[in-house]
Amino acid sequence: MLQALPDETAKRLASAQVAVSPDTVVKELVENALDAGSTSVQVRVKDAGLALISVKDDGCGVAPEDVPLLLQRYTTSKIASFDDLASVRTFGFRALNSIASLSVRTVVSTRVASEGSGRCYEFDRNRRMTGESAKAMQVGTQIEVEKLFHHLPVRKQSFAKQSTQVCKRIRDIMIGFALLFPKVRISVKFERTSSKSGPAGDDAANSITKSAVSTTLDAVRAVFGSALPKCLASFAAETSISPENAEWESHDERERISCQRIQIDALIPHKDHRSDAVVWKSSSDHCFVYVNSRRTALSSDPTIRELVARVRRRCAEGLDESKYPFMWIHIQLPVELTDVNIEPDKTTVKLRFPDQVLRW
Repeated sequence: MLQALPDETAKRLASAQVAVSPDTVVKELVENALDAGSTSVQVRVKDAGLALISVKDDGCGVAPEDVPLLLQRYTTSKIASFDDLASVRTFGFRALNSIASLSVRTVVSTRVASEGSGRCYEFDRNRRMTGESAKAMQVGTQIEVEKLFHHLPVRKQSFAKQSTQVCKRIRDIMIGFALLFPKVRISVKFERTSSKSGPAGDDAANSITKSAVSTTLDAVRAVFGSALPKCLASFAAETSISPENAEWESHDERERISCQRIQIDALIPHKDHRSDAVVWKSSSDHCFVYVNSRRTALSSDPTIRELVARVRRRCAEGLDESKYPFMWIHIQLPVELTDVNIEPDKTTVKLRFPDQVLRW
């Protein structure tokens, strides 16, 4: 017999589609911070994010009148209608509601420029405000997510067993942001509580601190050291949008988009340093591909796969083709020519005119 699910069950099922792991929670919260115009983003992760995830920024903050809607479903400042999804230029908007529903407590501390001090709000997993107080802080927002997946013991246990891999994915996500936003100070600190596997303390080896720098190459130097950037060359290409046999929605669309351009910027190994060991890895960990400032899964679209394959073939000519060279590629094109709303984490992207990108 068909029956409607209780609100609580429906809420937790929907939330799990967005906050599927600790690393996706970090990604969503950092994207919110960057959308707020932050120049500094500080992340703390305790016990692979199962005990605590804290993201602190110096962005615009949350106005007092917006707080009642902060953790509610389908509330956002990013879009006004479904049609706006086709042209949205920010990262995302659904995270806080989903994250709060899967954690024991969410603490939001925030201050806007017009205030002399900040405000601190505490919410339970049903998104009810359980506490409110004044707090001395700089302009910006700090979100603390406590005991993620506590009410989903099987999932919690699974991530606890994969803590090393979870932290590695978080680190990779933060490196991706650090390279794309060189002028933003970005740091991530990993901590652990005492357990059978070891004492409490910091995992300094995996922590990252990147100061604000001028260029992507400077960011590569700050994250990976001085050897790698010496082996890289910068490339930039710009092309008009003139696909053959294209099907346009209307004449107005053709006129509007055809006058725009596709810009591709890249850092790949210089031809004189293709054989240097520092530029190669056995995995694709150091392959960073972005579409309109959004990092994209390398397998998300045939165009992206082909672009990466072409760079690999170009760099590996006469070398070991099973390895991956360092690559940083940023594709910028009209948002109407992309679709990022395929998966909740938006790492899958589809391109409308792939041949235009592969002309590079």
